[in-house]
Amino acid sequence: MSALTLVKTGEYIGARQLRQRLAQVIRSEKPFFVTEHGKPVKVLLPYAKFLELLEAVEELKDNFLIREVAQGRREYAAGKFKPIHSLRKLLKEHG
Repeated sequence: MSALTLVKTGEYIGARQLRQRLAQVIRSEKPFFVTEHGKPVKVLLPYAKFLELLEAVEELKDNFLIREVAQGRREYAAGKFKPIHSLRKLLKEHG
């Protein structure tokens, strides 16, 4: 899940309302942005989504991976790619 998706699917909830709905919020699979006086102060995420974000942050620290992704994007933009069905066919032939 992307950070943008988290923001789009999240619900803003005031601190007072959070206290009243805490059990419901904890059971929910969507993110909540807790506000005080209308300003966001905390984010509540399902644990699995939190782990996904941590993994993405760790990947951003991997310089080799970042270079590989950048190279792949350049090659894709230049039209230097093979459709997945072609790659599957090659794998079956040489597999």
